[in-house]
Amino acid sequence: MKRKILVASCSVILLILGAGGCSSLRDRVDSMVVVTDWPSSSAWRVAVLDCETPGTKERIENGLTVTSIAGSGVKMADAVAELLGREDDYLVVDRALMLRTLQEHSLPTTGIPPSNKLAEMGRVLNADALVLGRCEGWHWGNQHEWGERFNASLWLIMTANGQAAWSAEGKAVLVGSRSDIIQLLAGDMVGKLVAGSGKAEPPPGLSSGPYPVAGESKITPVPPPPLAQASPPPPAPVAEKEMDDMPSLPDEFASIEAIEQAFADPKIKGRGEPTSTHINQSGYELFVIWVNPFSGRKADYSFAYFQNPRTGKWKILDRSFQEGEENLRNVYIDPGTSRLIYVGENGKIIREIALEE
Repeated sequence: MKRKILVASCSVILLILGAGGCSSLRDRVDSMVVVTDWPSSSAWRVAVLDCETPGTKERIENGLTVTSIAGSGVKMADAVAELLGREDDYLVVDRALMLRTLQEHSLPTTGIPPSNKLAEMGRVLNADALVLGRCEGWHWGNQHEWGERFNASLWLIMTANGQAAWSAEGKAVLVGSRSDIIQLLAGDMVGKLVAGSGKAEPPPGLSSGPYPVAGESKITPVPPPPLAQASPPPPAPVAEKEMDDMPSLPDEFASIEAIEQAFADPKIKGRGEPTSTHINQSGYELFVIWVNPFSGRKADYSFAYFQNPRTGKWKILDRSFQEGEENLRNVYIDPGTSRLIYVGENGKIIREIALEE
C-alpha cells in the first residue's frame, strides 16, 4: 500500500508502509524522500561514493548472534548507481573509474567528504553532484529463526555549492527471507525519489542532507602554488565571545533578506559562515539562521524567527547557544510533536523547542 503526503507549498515526502514480496508479516521496507531540487533542462552527471559503515563486531543480543552484513557500504552504492543509471535525468559515472580517479587525486571515496573537497571532486570527475550515504546492516539468528535488518541515509550534494538537492532515509527488516535486503531498500528509496522529482518547490527545512565541515578530511591538502603577486593580508581575527557577550539581532525584521544582512555582520557571525533554513511546514513558517563563530570548538549560536501572518513581519521565536560534541547541521519541524528540532552533524538531536499555536 502506498501513501503520498504533500508538504504544503514546499516539498514532497513519499512514505510507504509495508512492501510486497516479503516472506513474513514482520517483514517491512520503509523509506522517506525529501526533494528540494531536480534535473530540469539537462541530465545531471553524478558519481555515487561508497556508503560509510560503522566498524562493529559480532555480538550476542537477546539470545541472537548478530553480525554485520559484509561490504554493505559498497553494495548499497552499487545498487543505487545501477538504479539511478536507468533514469533519463541522471548520467552516472562508472564506479570503478570514479574510485580510481579519486584515489589518483588523493580524494575521499567513502562517506561524507569535507565541504572544501566537493568542488575538486566534481572537477576531477566532471560531475554535477555526488551521491553520499551512510548505512548499517545486520544479520541475526539462532537455531530457530534468522533475518536481516538494514538502515540507510542518502544525499545528493551539488559539487558547485555543497547544497543538497535531495535526501532519503530508509530501513528494511526481513525474517527468514532469501531476498536481497540491500537491493530491496535501494529500489524503494530510488523509486520514491523518481516519483517525487519535479512535483515540489524547494525547500521544506527537513533533513536536507549533511553540511560537511571543512577540515574533517584526514588527507593533508596540497598547498597552492605561490602567486606572482603577494596576496592581501588576512583580516584581523574576531575575538571569540560567549553568547551573552555577542551583539544580539533585533526581535523583528521586515524580511528574510534583512535578517541575513544583519547576521552577516562580522561582530555577529565571528569567524564562521552562517547557515540557514526556511521552513514552511505543518502550518508554520519559520526562518532559522546559525553559525559556529569559533575556531576549534563545537559550538553554535542560532536565531529562529516566525512570520506573523497578519503583518508579514518576522518575529523572534528562539535565540540559543549550543556547545557540546556536535555542531549544528540542520533544523526541522517534527510533524508528530510540533517541535522544532535542532540536529547535530552526526544526526544527534541537540535542542528541541515546543511550537505554540
